[in-house]
Amino acid sequence: MTEQTTTGALATATDGVLTWRCTVCGSTIDAGAGGFILKHGDVERARAAARARHIEDARIDALPPAERIEARIYTPGAAVNAVRSRMYYRAPWKLLHFGCASDDDVIYDVEVQRARTAAELLDWTAHFDEKGWLSLTSWAETVLRHAHRALGTDA
Repeated sequence: MTEQTTTGALATATDGVLTWRCTVCGSTIDAGAGGFILKHGDVERARAAARARHIEDARIDALPPAERIEARIYTPGAAVNAVRSRMYYRAPWKLLHFGCASDDDVIYDVEVQRARTAAELLDWTAHFDEKGWLSLTSWAETVLRHAHRALGTDA
């Protein structure tokens, strides 16, 4: 099944307890039926992008000051912009029913019943941060943003 973007929020909350929706079929995910999926290949792609960004930053930092400023503010053509955008790739967390997901290459899955409250999400965020790859993923954009909206705690 191909992933599609559903309209509306991926999470709703009742009395501080989150209910999550599948990004493929749009249905509510019951306990034991799905979760947040992160694929190993996506994390490796994000690591490669971070390495490329580091190399490019080092190249620019080695330039004489006047050229360094120009290199940082210069807006190159579309082809170069496409390369630069790949340098900022983040491994996507996908919210799926297990039946809607392909099970190949999964590095992590968090079942929804283990991520239903703000405290549980905070625990997962701290756990993933210890792994060293959280900043390479879309956890904040995908999971925390929807949880904040549902809980009414977004800024």
